[in-house]
Amino acid sequence: MKLLKILSLLASIAIAGCCREEAVEFAEFNVTDVSKPILLVDSISSRKCNRWLSPGYFNARIVVTGELDGRAKVTYSHDSTTNLSYSYTLEKGKINDTLGGDHYYYKLWVKIMPIDCRKGHLKIRTKIM
Repeated sequence: MKLLKILSLLASIAIAGCCREEAVEFAEFNVTDVSKPILLVDSISSRKCNRWLSPGYFNARIVVTGELDGRAKVTYSHDSTTNLSYSYTLEKGKINDTLGGDHYYYKLWVKIMPIDCRKGHLKIRTKIM
């Protein structure tokens, strides 16, 4: 009985310690040349959880601010091949958009593809939660 209590206590300490936030609030990227495709990889904003206890990640948030003289496409995914990805079109003008959804991996790939934009700037903030 005593051994069971000790094991139970150790398990609860391990689970509580596994899911604490240990990373930055958001990863931040500044894009100054919006005329060419760019690939950004966030691998720092995720929680540092023990993989065998819990995957620890359930959602990704992407905040895009800035200004464009045309349209661009944002694609985000759990890998660089974007086999399973989500896309969003940024329209011409000032941008202040929040994107996101289910995400079960500790890295996030964000690709910016110009459609008809040539000038502008973007700030991309990502968070894996």
